[in-house]
Amino acid sequence: MLRQRWRALLPLVASALLAAMLVAAWKHLAGQRYIDFYNPWAVTLGHRALGGNPYADGDAYSRFADAIADTSGSASLRTTNVERRLIDPTATPLFYTLFAWVPRDFDLAYGIMAALLVAALLGSVAALASMRGFSTWAAWALAAAAGLLYLPFEVDLRVGNVNALQLAAIVALVLAARNWREEDAGFAQELYLPALVLLVLFKPNIALVAGALAIQLACVRGARAVARGTLLGLGAAGLAYAGSCLHFGSASVWRQWWTSLHDANGGTMLYASGTGNASLAKLLSERYGGIDPYLVGLVLGVLLALFLAASFTACGKDTAGASRRWRRWASDPAAMASTGILLTFAMSPLVWPHYEVLALVPVFYALSPGRLDAAAILVALSCVMLSRPLAQAFDAGGMPSLTYTMLLLGWLPLAAALCLRAARDEG
Repeated sequence: MLRQRWRALLPLVASALLAAMLVAAWKHLAGQRYIDFYNPWAVTLGHRALGGNPYADGDAYSRFADAIADTSGSASLRTTNVERRLIDPTATPLFYTLFAWVPRDFDLAYGIMAALLVAALLGSVAALASMRGFSTWAAWALAAAAGLLYLPFEVDLRVGNVNALQLAAIVALVLAARNWREEDAGFAQELYLPALVLLVLFKPNIALVAGALAIQLACVRGARAVARGTLLGLGAAGLAYAGSCLHFGSASVWRQWWTSLHDANGGTMLYASGTGNASLAKLLSERYGGIDPYLVGLVLGVLLALFLAASFTACGKDTAGASRRWRRWASDPAAMASTGILLTFAMSPLVWPHYEVLALVPVFYALSPGRLDAAAILVALSCVMLSRPLAQAFDAGGMPSLTYTMLLLGWLPLAAALCLRAARDEG
């Protein structure tokens, strides 16, 4: 009886959460500092007016955007420009090329971006929940709750980054791969690796996720499919390279991006942990004598891989059983995407808080609807650690540094939950 009443209330609960989430998102459209979105907006306007590219002509682009902001009636633009008088063009040429649509009106441009981020987050979480067996209304309620309460998405929306869009792309690829696990998908399947290549060239922070999904394709479809996909991927990379070079009018724009990214002070990727970088590898490298953060990340990644491998042989199961579970794991796109995402958090020397939007993939993969087990408890712990209410409580208590600690460590319970999921003998 109680379950029937709850099911009857689910549409109302989901609708209320969606309304609350949209109201909260609307508040971001007034006077906020969209410091990440400012970069592609300023680059697009600078390129339209001045030509060149942001890596060679960044100062001129900055002055042009500053002049627009100084005379603008937009509170959001002025507020953002105060914090970012100089643009920080660390994104790839393909990234900026694909933002060529950005209108001159800053508020309109960010409004479009915010709508895309909200739609991407809601659709992605609803799809992930549906994959795990949640009902339609339960899936949309969880999606709205994630948009309302999940701190990494709030940060993504606040700064105007693209991680919710990356999440949507990963979920779409996982769904596509699940659909052709049992039957050949024809030419659509051939586009899988090219899509992964383009996603990495758009924003390389998901390179390990793309690699994990490529392994999954190889396990399911074999070397021949991977060979064909690789050739098409090289073609896609060539088109992306040529298109961005044509857009900026320079054959050396990718080399200039690479030089800009790896310039003084160890490279702009290696932001110190005190600047908001929630990379455990970077923090440990700073705390223990300046060890190379890539080496620390490699050690953390190997440890995670070893724990995951040990999970396949848990509970005294024989080698054949462990091998069977590994093959099943490697052929599951959601499992491999989750593995790649957690390896990224472990190994990368740069993990901005909004990157952890991607953690929603392993959040749902580790869950089993209707089962309250250790994995579910660990997932709940991770979600609490990465929640807006907890961050607000820390801020109200004068302990904002604890929010950073939660962002730094919030993926660890998910890693443990993933290992428990690997140890379960499930189909």
